[in-house]
Amino acid sequence: FILFNSGAYPTTKDKAAKNAAISGTNAIFAAIRSKDKAALKTAYDAYIASNDISSLPAVDADKGQGYSSD
Repeated sequence: FILFNSGAYPTTKDKAAKNAAISGTNAIFAAIRSKDKAALKTAYDAYIASNDISSLPAVDADKGQGYSSD
């Protein structure tokens, strides 16, 4: 999370978004420390949504180069 925050928001114009991401990270770590699974799920889901993070698209070797294809 910390590496994502520093890499996704590197410029000063992204300061508000970076501060929001850091707050989200702090909420995740606070939930981990308190061992609250519900709070962790809520904080994680909020972090993913607010930082517009999505999973990687499926790779189809028949429609393009897949991983480790020459």
